[in-house]
Amino acid sequence: MRKDHPDKKHALDVWHGGKLYGKAISEAASKKKNKDLLLWTKNLVNHFWYCCEHANGDARKIEKGLHASLKHIADVHVWPTGNCAHMKLIGYDGNGDEKWEDSRSEDEMNDPDRPYLSKGSPAVHALQEVIQQARFMKKFPMYSNFRHTGSLESYHNVILMYASKRQIFGFEGFKTRHRLAALDWMVNKGREQRLTKDGKEMWHKKYNKNTNSWYVEPTKVDKSYDHLAVLVSNIMVSRINDDMSMQRRITINIDNPKLLAPTIAKTTAPDKNVLIEGKISRSRFSTDKDKH
Repeated sequence: MRKDHPDKKHALDVWHGGKLYGKAISEAASKKKNKDLLLWTKNLVNHFWYCCEHANGDARKIEKGLHASLKHIADVHVWPTGNCAHMKLIGYDGNGDEKWEDSRSEDEMNDPDRPYLSKGSPAVHALQEVIQQARFMKKFPMYSNFRHTGSLESYHNVILMYASKRQIFGFEGFKTRHRLAALDWMVNKGREQRLTKDGKEMWHKKYNKNTNSWYVEPTKVDKSYDHLAVLVSNIMVSRINDDMSMQRRITINIDNPKLLAPTIAKTTAPDKNVLIEGKISRSRFSTDKDKH
C-alpha cells in the first residue's frame, strides 16, 4: 500500500482493533496476579474506541489516550502532564493550586463491581505491556481515522437471511434475493428502542465469555415488512397488464454469467468419447491389477 499507492490513506477496521485489544487484555488477566484487570476489559476496549474516534488522524493521540487509562484504572485522574477527559479544570484556590471537577456520577466513581487497581500493581504493568506491544502500536496510524465497517457487516448478515451460502441459486433468483435484502435493510435500519407500557426503555442481557461478564443491549422494535405488500401488489398489476404468455422465451440479460462462460472450467472441454475411452482404460487396468 505504501509503495504502490502512496497517495492513499491505509486504514484498518477499529472493530477488529478493539477485539484484538480486548483479547490481549483477557489473556494478560488470565494470570492469577492480574485477575482484577479482567473486570476492566470492556471499559478499556470502549476507551480504545473513544481514542480512535477523537484522534482525527493523529496516532499520537491514541497512544496518549491509552496510556492515560493506566492512570485511570489506578484511581489517578489528574497528573502533572495531563488529566482524564472526565475531569474539568474549574479554577484555582487561594494557594494557586488547581481545582478540578469530576463529571462522573457517584455510582461511576465507586463501582463495587469494578474496583480500582493499586498503582504499580502487576495488573497495571500487564496492561502497560499490552499497550506498548510493538505490533499493536505500529497499527495506531491505521486506526487514527476511525474507520469501521459494522454497518456494512450488518447488511451482509441481512443478505445471508435471503441468500444463504449453503444453497445454490440461479443468477436471476440470486439478484432478486439481494434486492429483497436491500429493501429489508433500508426499511428497518435504525429501528428505535422498544418501550414498556410505562414508557421505560427495554434491554436484554448478554454474556461475554472472553471477559466472563454480563452486559445489556437495547431491545429494538420488531422489523416491519409492510413494503412487501406494496411489492406483491405491483407484481400482480404488472402481470395483469402483461399481454404476453408466461411461457414465452426470455432473452438472457447481458450481465448474466452464462454469457461469459457455460462452466467455471479454465480449459476447453475435450470430446466426450475421448473421456469415455480414458475411463474404460483405467477401469480395465484396475480390474487386471485386482486379479493379480
